[in-house]
Amino acid sequence: MDVDGGHRGEASPNLPVLSPAGPGTYRVRIHARGRDAHYDQVVDTPDEEYHLVSWPAPPTGSLIVRATD
Repeated sequence: MDVDGGHRGEASPNLPVLSPAGPGTYRVRIHARGRDAHYDQVVDTPDEEYHLVSWPAPPTGSLIVRATD
């Protein structure tokens, strides 16, 4: 990835806008599943799935609700 976030010689990926309210501070919640499926790092097909949610909010500390599958 280039310094400006672009991919070298590739089209930019079609990603959703995570800042719908415009500039400002946001909170982000990340849900992940399938991260324990390949504990030995051998992967034939990707099994991990992620869900990101963002909303406008003032900065606060991090909170880890659950760190296991």
